[in-house]
Amino acid sequence: LADAQEACRALNRQLLDTLATHLDGDGLSWDMLVVSDGVVDRLGELERRCRYRERLPERLGPAFGSGSNLGVRALLTGPSGTGKT
Repeated sequence: LADAQEACRALNRQLLDTLATHLDGDGLSWDMLVVSDGVVDRLGELERRCRYRERLPERLGPAFGSGSNLGVRALLTGPSGTGKT
């Protein structure tokens, strides 16, 4: 199962590389964004959800459900050119 999961991750990375430039995050922080504190808080929540999504079923156990989708979705809104991508 671990091999299949890693293969899926590698495939997803390849597909994402065609859409966006990967940033490793070294030297970057939410404080560098020019947005309100509320937006920074929400982005931090989104980051934590992405980081810990695979651990959630382990911690919640069978009550969480084995068929749950671990994907994360976010809808960013704003005028054109404001950096939503």
